[in-house]
Parts: sequence; structure tokens; C-alpha cells
Amino acid sequence: MAGVSGPSVAPFGAWPSPLDAARAARASVTISEPILDGQAVWWLEGRPAEWGRTALVRWDGAGDPADVVPEGFDVRTLVHEYGGGAFAVRDGVA
Repeated sequence: MAGVSGPSVAPFGAWPSPLDAARAARASVTISEPILDGQAVWWLEGRPAEWGRTALVRWDGAGDPADVVPEGFDVRTLVHEYGGGAFAVRDGVA
């Protein structure tokens, strides 16, 4: 087969990659502390692309999940740094 070459050999970690560390970190949204309240699911979403802000997100099973707190606000606080929930929900109120 003309034009087909074998695999490239390079030392571990030395191969060229189109993905650098900064780009990989920007894309890694984290989800934590899911809470079920009636028909809705609430969770915290860590967003590296938004300067590391943590957003409170709600999804009721219809449509797309929606941010509860406006962009620019971070629901994470140092009060909850050593454990405990960062938010509570009851009857649709966070």
C-alpha cells in the first residue's frame, strides 16, 4: 500500500500533541453535590473557562439545564471548604 507508513516511535511524553495542558483544563467541567428535589435535579458545576467559578444548575427534565445564579456570581464559599454542603434545596427553593 503506497503512502501508508508505520507507527511513529517517540519517548514517553515527547510525542507532538494538538492538545496542551491549558486547553485540556479549560474543557474539564466538574459536577458535584447532586440533589433531587421533586422532579428537579440540582448540582454544582465547576467551570474552569469562567475563571474557576462554581455555578448552581437546575434541570427539571424538560429542556436544557439552567444556571440558577447569574453569570459572574460564584456559589462556592470558603465557609464550606472543610465539608458540608455548599447549598440546600427544598420545594424548589435553593
